[in-house]
This record gives sequence, structure tokens and C-alpha cells, in this order.
Amino acid sequence: MRSSALVSSVALAVASVSHADIFQYFDCDGNGSLLLTELDAEPFVDLSGLYLGCADLFEAFLLGANLSGAFLNIANLSDANLSDADLTGADLTGAILSGANLTGANLTFANLTGADLSGAFLNIANLSDANL
Repeated sequence: MRSSALVSSVALAVASVSHADIFQYFDCDGNGSLLLTELDAEPFVDLSGLYLGCADLFEAFLLGANLSGAFLNIANLSDANLSDADLTGADLTGAILSGANLTGANLTFANLTGADLSGAFLNIANLSDANL
């Protein structure tokens, strides 16, 4: 009963996000939250505050996206285009950002503990008060 209520809550929350088709399937880390397995996001999509932990966002086109306060821990953002994205206060603990384009991204107060930033483009990115 609890899991169906959670799925219903997630479905309602996801339905209100504009320009994104999000499909949730299973709990990947055992904490009661669900895995994002597909995202068809458009530039400037608002995903602020959403739980996107363990998400597979390989090569996602998230130009100018609002991901402020989003939980992206252990997410795969390899080769994603996050240029000019707002990641203020986002939790990117253990996220894979190798080859990601973070040009002009705002990572103020973001948690990047254990994140893989190898080959990431960080030109003019704001890392003020970020936890590296």
C-alpha cells in the first residue's frame, strides 16, 4: 500500500513538470525513492527540487535547465549538456559528470562530494561555496 501511494505521489509530482516525460520504475538505492530511467527534457526545463538520484541522463540536453535543489546523487550525467543550467544547492554526491558541458552553470552551494568531473567543461561555471 505504501509503495503504491509513493508511486501515485511521484506521478502527480512528475505530471506537473513542464516539458519532461519522466518514467519511474524501481527503487535503486533502497531508500523508498524511485529510479528515473528515461527523461525527454527540453532546454530550460524546470526540475528544481526533484529526486533524480540514480538517474541515467547520459547525453541529456538540459541547456539552461533549473535543477536547483534537485537530488542527483549517483546520477549518470556523462556527456550531458548542462550549459547555463541552475544547479544551486543540488546534491550531486557520487554523480558521474565526465565529459559534461557545465559551461556557465551555476553550482553555488552544490554538493559534488565524490562526483566524477573528469573531462567536464567548467568554463565560467560558478562553483562558489560548492562542496568539492
